[in-house]
Amino acid sequence: MQVSKTATPVRKAGTKIGQEFRAFSMLLIHKGADGFTLQILVSPRAAREQVGPVVGEALKVKVHPPATEGQANEAVIVCLAKFLDIPKTRITIVRGGTARRKTIHIADTSGRAVERLARIQLK
Repeated sequence: MQVSKTATPVRKAGTKIGQEFRAFSMLLIHKGADGFTLQILVSPRAAREQVGPVVGEALKVKVHPPATEGQANEAVIVCLAKFLDIPKTRITIVRGGTARRKTIHIADTSGRAVERLARIQLK
């Protein structure tokens, strides 16, 4: 492939010309009076269930069930409840019930769940 000398290089998000560095990722957690909300990115039909890494501003959650009839949503709630060591009744999907990107509310004011989320690896 030949490249014209007059072509200007295209910069991708998170890169500099002559240097490489990772794009900055940070999980955004919005604290409220009765808990907190955060965004998740769901990957249904995964080979294994997994919480993390953080992709952009969302937490990636991989679940085994397909995204039909709410099976993946229920699996996400169960997977997060196990990971955060809280009852699944404290986790609700606020927005994005049929989308891959969801906003969830976690009713936990103790701070333990936030500490667990802070230890998740960034991608």
